[in-house]
Parts: sequence; C-alpha cells; structure tokens
Amino acid sequence: MTFLATFLIEWLKNRNIKSTKTKNFKLLIKQELQAIDKIFEKLKTVLEYKSYYDYSILDSLIKNIGVLENYKKDAIYLNNSSQQEDLIDLILDMSNYIHSVKSIQDLFYGEARKIDSDMDETKKNKAYKATSIFKNHEENMDTFQKRSMEKTIDLIEIKRKLDEFIKSLD
Repeated sequence: MTFLATFLIEWLKNRNIKSTKTKNFKLLIKQELQAIDKIFEKLKTVLEYKSYYDYSILDSLIKNIGVLENYKKDAIYLNNSSQQEDLIDLILDMSNYIHSVKSIQDLFYGEARKIDSDMDETKKNKAYKATSIFKNHEENMDTFQKRSMEKTIDLIEIKRKLDEFIKSLD
C-alpha cells in the first residue's frame, strides 16, 4: 500500500512538473516567435521603402533565431510530435531565409564595388578584364530586385507558417 501511494505521489509530482515546463516553454517560444515576426515585418518594410536589406535588422534576426536554435532541444515539452517537427522545420526555414537574404545583399554590394573598380580600370587600361559578373549597376540592381522579390515570396510563406504555429500553441 505504501509503495502504491508513493508511486502515485511521484507520478502526480512529475506530471505537474512536466505541465509547468510545457506551459513555460510554450510561453517562451510564443514570445520569441512573435518578436521574430515583428522583425520580419520591419525587414520587409525597409526593403519596400529603401530597396535594400538593413544589416542591423538582419543581425537582430540572426540573434533571435539563434535563441530559438537553443530552444530546439526543449521541443520535447510540446504536446505532440507534429508540433515538435513544425517548430524545428520553422526554425530551419527562418535560418535558411536569413542566410540567403544576407548573401543576396552581400553579393549586391560586392558586385557594386567590383563594377566601380572595373569602370575605373577600363578607363586606364582598355585591355583590362572585368572582375564583376555584371556589366553595369543596372544589371546588378535588376538581379538584386529579382532575387529580393523571390525572397519576399519566401518570407510570406514563412510568416504564414509562423502565424499558424503561434496559433497552435494556444
């Protein structure tokens, strides 16, 4: 009888601890995802109005997604394996998105510098071989705009998944 009572008390205690950890984990994840959602909105707005990705916003997203990466191991506190997989997939999608956007922005600025250098060198030496993959700034800008439009479409999909996941935590 004592064994049964001890077992029951331990089971209830462990269940209560897991329930508390689950609630706390969901709250932390939800707050972090909502913060990331707001930062994504800022990134999109800056791109629409200024036609470039702001590095400080990208760095902020990288930091926040890094925090989420640390929470991946605690995904076991979510109610079902589907939610666990959705969280891990969402973190991966956001991380891949940020790194591809950063590379697009870096390529744009790097090629702009090469185009300027190529123009200066071509004036001095007609036999100079251009180092940029683009002929001029317009071609570079067109490519950047096309790629950033593709990334905007990707962002819309990520934000949809993000909203769905946040709702699933309620």
